[in-house]
Amino acid sequence: MSLSRLSFVFSLAISLSAALNPILPEHCPCGYVDHTYDRLFTDAIIVYFNETQTIDPHLFVTQSFEDKKEKGWESIFRRGASPSNVGVGDTSNLQLFVDRYTPNHLVNGSGLRTVRQDIQYGSFRASMRSPSRGVGGSALSLVLKYNASESLELDTLNMDSPQLARLTNLVNGELPVEDNTVSYTALKAGLGSAPSVDLWDFVDYRMDWTDYDVAFWANTILTRQVGPSNRTLPGLPQPFYLSHWSTGDSSYMQGPPAVRSEANVAWIRTFFNSSLMTAQEHQDFDSRCQQWMACSMEDARLRGSTPYGQQATVRFERPPRNQQLRIPAAWLAGICSCFGVFVLANSCVRTVPSALQKAGRVVQRNKTSKLDATPSHPHSAPPPSRPSYESERGLVDPAEPDEMITQSIVPYTGQSTPYFLEPYTPGSGTPWRRSDLTLTSNNFSGMTDARSRPVSIAPLYLDFKSQIWNTSNSRLSALGHGEAATNKGEVEAVATISEMITGDEIMPVDPGFGTVRTADVGELCPVNEKVKLWRNGKDMVVQSSEERPPGDDMGTLTTLPPVLEGLAMPLRSQRKTDYLAGLVALACVSISFRYFLLTFWPFVAMGFGNPKHYPWENWAYIFIGGYFSTPLWFGPFFITSSRFLSARYLQEGDLADVAKNMLLRGPRLIIPVAIVAILEYFFISLGLTDNLDWLPSISWSTWPFVMPQGNFGSFVNNIIELAYFIPNGAPDIVNYYCAGVLWTIPVQLQLSYIVLLAVVMIRQMKTAWKRCGYYTCCVILGWYARSWSACFWMGLLLTDLDITHDWNEWARSRPRVLYPVLAAATVVAIGSPLLLVFDIPSWFMINENDIHPDVLSGLPLGNTPGGGYPAYYEPSLAILLFSTSIQIIADLSTWVQKFLSIRPLRWMRPHIMTVYLVHGFIFWSLGSWLCIILSMTEVVPYWANLLITLLCCYGVIAIVAVLLTPLVEFTTRSCIKNIWRWASEEPVPKIPTTGKFGKALILDRSSTVEPAREA
Repeated sequence: MSLSRLSFVFSLAISLSAALNPILPEHCPCGYVDHTYDRLFTDAIIVYFNETQTIDPHLFVTQSFEDKKEKGWESIFRRGASPSNVGVGDTSNLQLFVDRYTPNHLVNGSGLRTVRQDIQYGSFRASMRSPSRGVGGSALSLVLKYNASESLELDTLNMDSPQLARLTNLVNGELPVEDNTVSYTALKAGLGSAPSVDLWDFVDYRMDWTDYDVAFWANTILTRQVGPSNRTLPGLPQPFYLSHWSTGDSSYMQGPPAVRSEANVAWIRTFFNSSLMTAQEHQDFDSRCQQWMACSMEDARLRGSTPYGQQATVRFERPPRNQQLRIPAAWLAGICSCFGVFVLANSCVRTVPSALQKAGRVVQRNKTSKLDATPSHPHSAPPPSRPSYESERGLVDPAEPDEMITQSIVPYTGQSTPYFLEPYTPGSGTPWRRSDLTLTSNNFSGMTDARSRPVSIAPLYLDFKSQIWNTSNSRLSALGHGEAATNKGEVEAVATISEMITGDEIMPVDPGFGTVRTADVGELCPVNEKVKLWRNGKDMVVQSSEERPPGDDMGTLTTLPPVLEGLAMPLRSQRKTDYLAGLVALACVSISFRYFLLTFWPFVAMGFGNPKHYPWENWAYIFIGGYFSTPLWFGPFFITSSRFLSARYLQEGDLADVAKNMLLRGPRLIIPVAIVAILEYFFISLGLTDNLDWLPSISWSTWPFVMPQGNFGSFVNNIIELAYFIPNGAPDIVNYYCAGVLWTIPVQLQLSYIVLLAVVMIRQMKTAWKRCGYYTCCVILGWYARSWSACFWMGLLLTDLDITHDWNEWARSRPRVLYPVLAAATVVAIGSPLLLVFDIPSWFMINENDIHPDVLSGLPLGNTPGGGYPAYYEPSLAILLFSTSIQIIADLSTWVQKFLSIRPLRWMRPHIMTVYLVHGFIFWSLGSWLCIILSMTEVVPYWANLLITLLCCYGVIAIVAVLLTPLVEFTTRSCIKNIWRWASEEPVPKIPTTGKFGKALILDRSSTVEPAREA
């Protein structure tokens, strides 16, 4: 205490001496010198607040403003300043206050700014006392700032907890990290041999700024020094600020204060150069002044401010950049963009007519569900045949590229040349009847007229689709059950056959990010008298024409002939694919909407945390956040993926399907991700997500975060890591990819291999109770090990029940079983989200997570630091229960199946992967920009802002999906097609350069030439 009193008396004596004998700027015409570091500056601003009663308006501007937005990933409060929060005259120092935040998240602080804005390089010093401890986090700052990339900042941060209080020294908008911060505790203990400094009391702070380094000081302790080798240094003229403020940034100063917070400043001493001095003025100064003539910066008698002109108060403006090089680049980019738009438009124009034609055939087929059994007019002419030509490979359709021709499914007749379906000429033979279509031999000779003959050239391949079309215009007209069918009947028959054979119909893309395939065309056109067809996992025998009962020849096409029934079977499984795809589409929309809420409306998504925008958000959290945007929707992705992967092998037991999925599963997932990720890599580097850094002050959400990759090598490394990452965890790419959904890709990829291996083993278990016991053990162990494999095993179980045991049809035919099962599944589906909404009973999610074992120690997680609420990428019992119940409801309820097959969800089916990958970037680029623009108008209420942003974002997502899906899908399909070809086909034998002549033709050339010369 005596030492403090002596210090106070000494300071008072110096102040009295300086007041009686001040050294003013006119006494220092040769500037101010720092003898320790040999630095000379021309101008000064020196103020002692115990010697003044007011703020001199010629030196400082008392700040008054309200920011409409604030920069910072976790700055959920906007910054303001009020002159009423600046106090001077009542005490021996300047008082700077920060008020408690307002309901609209505004924190009014206080600050001063120098009138002069021509400050360039100097030494800036102030005696300050940190904000009070225990009142909430705020910052007392010395700042030199031109913009975000040209600034110096020294902050004293009291933080919410005094033990976390720290001093930051930032250059050019850095974020506080370990390298640029020093804790109050460390300075109090003393850094090395440095003396102790108590930052809770008045401390002399200093920033030295030159063109070759920047140094930060607390009393005589150098807390940080930065040179040009470390980072770029500021160099533009800028004003000097002194401010007390808070934005509630949890990674910066925390807070804001719960009560009014106070910080104090005793004096300010700044020495600097003016950017307005011309070269001639510098030369005149150097000629008349020597360093010994300058006043010392350490002299406590210095007072006053250097005179300045009006131009010194004008903000410095950078000269305009040279645009000559940018104009050609802009023209080149515009031309390339126009070319790209033209290519996309051309592909759409070429695709639309065929799609409309196909849709017309389907509509026509639906309108004519039954064909008239009465023969049409015998002289009605058939429609014109589709043009075709004869090539080396046989009769093909010119509209089909040669490389797309598939191997013939027409059986050989024992000769070297297969028969072709030659177009029928009216009057050349007896028209077919329905019985003629049945297969009576092991070839198609019965389907040709007696006058038919094999083509002269032995073709290798046949385009069956083309032949069906040509035949339908002649011979298949008999499907109308008369001498000639009506055009209406022909259209239906042709559409039915062609669409069932079309690859787009029988090989839909698995919305669970895989591929599900129905039976091959060859399997659906058998040639034996007793035709074997696969249906519901069982062999069925279809009678040949000789075995059919009499009188069956004149049936209508309501019951298709055996060959067409076989072709129509994929359409039955197509209905299952439709509602399962609809379920995945619904899950995709729900997950994307959850990310929208986490970005723009966090309380509705999480139910806790930052204050609410509106009082009724509690109800919105229960009904919107609890059900439609719950994180439990991740589960249906994994269960449906497992079902699609295992269905075909459980039906047919063909190991080739397992081999193909094993080989192609990785490329099928990684290639689309890599394409979209590389687009986002460039877009983020171009700054399209820069507005996201300003969004938290408007949305009050600290969840969104993304940053550009350091370099392209890091990006490639992250993509490779994604392919080999082992769940559970978040791969590194989530920090560089908009919305962090890529953690599901390793889960899909790694556990797909488990499903493909498991289904082979499951199919060998012939006893039902053994299968059931095995499934039970795997699901329970997967859940206990906190593995997503529990969801995949559950999907495999549901698929096995459906295909092997026909459980769904069995249950639907027995109301006593159906309704109790549906009721139980509905209760579980409704109750599971409530575990997250209300977290009942007794913190269910935490208690359930704590019983699982820790991987490293083997102890329950509740006894380790890893316990508590599960991370977003970790499974839980609630996800397993919800996902399973949703799948059961979708399998058993026809109403739910109809809902999941509605047109919008069916439209999404090919675009699910694209929507899943791009929605985050749309939200964080367009959405953040639009939300900020609407908010800054101060006219649109926030609920309307959300609605407009939601509609615009999803509209753009739909457009992007339509444009991007064909590009991504074409690239992916081409790659996996080549990968499978390289893996399944033997390589072409190597042929020597010399062909059949051998190497001797070249190697023995010299021995044959020399004898000829001798002769």
